[in-house]
Amino acid sequence: MKNLDKDIEKALIKKALGYIQEETIEEYSNVDDEVVLNKRKVTKKEVPPDMSAIKILLDIKNIDSKDVKSMTTEELIKEKEKYKKILESFEE
Repeated sequence: MKNLDKDIEKALIKKALGYIQEETIEEYSNVDDEVVLNKRKVTKKEVPPDMSAIKILLDIKNIDSKDVKSMTTEELIKEKEKYKKILESFEE
């Protein structure tokens, strides 16, 4: 159950911070009764931070929304970096 909790927290942090997603599209054709790859297109798509995930994360971490509203941009950036490090530690 602990692994599930960590996986959920990791997914929530990732969604709250935003991420880059790689998408692969492959095109095939039939040549001499063989399926042959014609074209492969790999694109990267930026998924922006999700406000709902941010709110849930703040609730879980018991951070009062009034505290967040009073934070400076610098303090918010530090919080973001803190959660980024947490996410990176899950990936290791």
